[in-house]
Amino acid sequence: MSSLSCARAREMLYQTWDKNDRKDTKVILYLLSSGISKPFYDPLINQTMDIQELSNTYHQVTIARTRCLNSLVNHNLTLYFPEAEQFLHAFRSEWFCEFLLKFPTPNSITRYKKATFVRRAWTVIGRKQYKQQFLEHIYDIAASSIGLPVDLTSVAVETYKLQLNRYIEFTRQRLVLEKQSEAFLADRADYQRLRTLSGVGAIIAFIIIAESGDLNRFNHYRVLLGISKKGDRYPRCLLVQGSKTVVSRAKGKDDKLSRWINRIVETRGHNRACVAYANKMSRMAWAVMTSGENHITS
Repeated sequence: MSSLSCARAREMLYQTWDKNDRKDTKVILYLLSSGISKPFYDPLINQTMDIQELSNTYHQVTIARTRCLNSLVNHNLTLYFPEAEQFLHAFRSEWFCEFLLKFPTPNSITRYKKATFVRRAWTVIGRKQYKQQFLEHIYDIAASSIGLPVDLTSVAVETYKLQLNRYIEFTRQRLVLEKQSEAFLADRADYQRLRTLSGVGAIIAFIIIAESGDLNRFNHYRVLLGISKKGDRYPRCLLVQGSKTVVSRAKGKDDKLSRWINRIVETRGHNRACVAYANKMSRMAWAVMTSGENHITS
């Protein structure tokens, strides 16, 4: 029985890497009762080490990016430009961080006349509808901002810009990893089959393959992808996120899947419908990977 299997099962069962004899005994008994102790899937021999390392790195970069964004929203913007938070959440945050690097505080905007600011910021925000009105709106907000009037050359603003640069760099790193993983798996049949599922995009398919390896060694989908507290929490989280997109788009549609989702939304609520479809996705993912057939949407 591999130490990797025990470590993963211990984290799954107890949500911790902490170990003791009693926990180890329960972990071994769980692996034996689940029937997953026999087929040890060595990632090095089966040439999935690169995929798993891409997955782990992507996960860590995503965590760091989220923490950096939370720090920007909850600390830096709250102090220096609280009104700008609406734009950070309303649009793709990368371009707005680029904008904040050049105009980090309200007084960095209002030191110019409105027409001058619009001209200077015109190329920063890229292509956008109603760009003139949008920039004038930002100027008006900055003019009445309650942010702290810190000096633009202060250490506080420098550390603020440091956080902005960190977030932009994490975003670029994640994009590079996404392109690398998609190119790495483009020729794999199981990757393409997973992409045929509604709600499973490139990243979710990549994570499922990285976390599960060859699903033919499992006799039931719940061994790894079950939507429960004993399931693998990283793929489970991504499946729920993917299902939210499908559930939100099902409203008003009349196909079989949308009718099923809308019925659950009406009777059980939106969140339970998301979890229900994520559970369904895990079953379909296991089915297409073990059967070797693409999913056909009815």
